[in-house]
Amino acid sequence: MVRGQSQNEPLTILWNISDAEIPDALQREMNLITVDKTLKPFLDDFNFGGTYIDFSLNMVFVKTINFTKAKEIINLTQINPHENFITFKGALNSTNRLKSVVNEMFVLADNHEAHAICVYIDVILNNVVIASFFNEAKNNTPFFDSVKIYHPILKFYDSDEEIVGNSSSINNKKLRKRNIKNVILAGDGLDYEDNKIGEGGTCSCGFWARNSLNPNISYIGTAGHCFTNQDYYHLPWDSPTTENLTSIGKTAFGATTPQDFSLIQISNKDIQPRAAIRNTNPLFQELLIKDGNAVSSHGAHLCLSGYFTHVTCGYIKALDGFYFEEDRFSDSVTIMSAKSAIGDSGGPIFRYQLDLKHVSLNGITLGGFGDELTIVTKLDLILDLEDVNIELVTV
Repeated sequence: MVRGQSQNEPLTILWNISDAEIPDALQREMNLITVDKTLKPFLDDFNFGGTYIDFSLNMVFVKTINFTKAKEIINLTQINPHENFITFKGALNSTNRLKSVVNEMFVLADNHEAHAICVYIDVILNNVVIASFFNEAKNNTPFFDSVKIYHPILKFYDSDEEIVGNSSSINNKKLRKRNIKNVILAGDGLDYEDNKIGEGGTCSCGFWARNSLNPNISYIGTAGHCFTNQDYYHLPWDSPTTENLTSIGKTAFGATTPQDFSLIQISNKDIQPRAAIRNTNPLFQELLIKDGNAVSSHGAHLCLSGYFTHVTCGYIKALDGFYFEEDRFSDSVTIMSAKSAIGDSGGPIFRYQLDLKHVSLNGITLGGFGDELTIVTKLDLILDLEDVNIELVTV
């Protein structure tokens, strides 16, 4: 911890700095992202293995197969001014090869009905990583045997929960409405009661959206595996009970493939959604959603807000992986190194802009593996889904 200095914002824990240092640190990270964006158009998928930024070292690293090509690039007029922020590192696998391996593994996962796995390219490790749970190892043996020829890195985690099981039952008390004005923020809890399975569950609110064809219709976006035909209720953080909760409405859209996403139509006029994310910092309890611009640099920070975990931050490990669970899958997911817990599903994934008040929404939480990995459904893919005519509401 930074001695004698405030660390209210979760991002300060990730970077081990004080709150006062965050604006300068965000600018420093943005400079690296700009260098990364400038560099990428000159890198092909055959001579290189991807890029990532390293905040602590203030450097953009390029995994490199062909150093002759690297020398040509660093001498380019557009790149040379950034030379002090770029380091080329040797690699064995090209981006093209790693992408091909991921595509082939997707087919094998389908053929062997893989359960609760996530496959992604780790640029730093320059290899394909398969994340799974120890208690699923036996069921996934046929899949694991089939991918040995690709020499992936296998990472197993302790958990009794499935990857898309991040919805949790907190108690089975009957829910009741109350008629008061109720502000709901992204990251708040969503409680529901599903008569088909005989119990309720909890997910998290992802963002406020409007119908693009009829702006008078508003929704709460959340995870698709949270779908239920029953009513949803607003569950504020640290609620001691699920009695007397405010009704929100019912599901208007739900899907788990190819993107894990659902919409709850707000039918209760007493619900007041805001284009903001619930935060743990008492000085900035609401983070204003300014836009939906996604960051595309490995190593950049992302944070999540959810009912159980509240707010945690980590780094982007992969921008294009997939998760597979028997007959369900989600493609082109983002992988981040942050903790998420049961019940955080659907919660917003965001990055800070250049202050502690405004953020960009990147997507919503799909699931996770212990304290180390969180899987993200991308916002742009959500907004491009067929039959989902919505617009993100921003400040």
